Formats: sequence, structure tokens, C-alpha cells
Amino acid sequence: MVTVIERERRYNSIYKQIKNSDLQAIIIVGNAEANQRGYIRYISDWRLWGGYGFAVMEIDEDPILFLGSGSQSYWARDIKWIEDVRDNIDSIGEICNTLKIFNKKGAKIGIVGLNNILQKKV
Repeated sequence: MVTVIERERRYNSIYKQIKNSDLQAIIIVGNAEANQRGYIRYISDWRLWGGYGFAVMEIDEDPILFLGSGSQSYWARDIKWIEDVRDNIDSIGEICNTLKIFNKKGAKIGIVGLNNILQKKV
């Protein structure tokens, strides 16, 4: 288990990189394949054991974790790294509805894992 201090260090580092990249948010994409679980685990301490997961880190907002419905969401909430864990079959639609930056003209979003996961699987 990773400490709260380490979690805060990771979050601060990511938010700093988001700001330095002139982004308003990033979407982190993960799936249960062995080499791609780390994308989500790095910020949630949750190891995907099946399916896909997405996390959103928006400037000045707490992270949100989107998982498929079922027990993964329950157990990810229990870890308490990310308080807002949402189980939803239509994760992409929910992410789009959740992002507040779509109301900001010219806002930019980064996607972590796009080249390895998103374009092939979703």
C-alpha cells in the first residue's frame, strides 16, 4: 500500500504537469492488460482486474475514477484514494458529462494512454 504522502506527491506532480502543458484536464485510460494497469493504479492505488477504467484529473478539482459496474467500484471506493468513484457502463459518456471544461472556450484536454489503449479498444 502506498502512503498518503506519496499520493499527494503524485497528485501535485501531475497537476503541475497539467498546468505546465497548458491543459485544463487529463483523462487517464487503463485496462486490465498486464502492461496497462499502472495508468489507473498510479493515481488510485486500484489494480484493475478486469475491463477498463478511466480517471479524470481536472485543474482545481479532485480526481474522479470511472469503472465498469460491479464490485470493482465498491472495492476501489474502499481504498479511499479517490473519493469520487463512479460505476457506469457508459464511462465515456459520463466523462464527457462530467468535464466542466467543455464550457470553457479553447480548453485543452490531455489523454494518457491514448496510443496504447483508447484507439484500439474503445
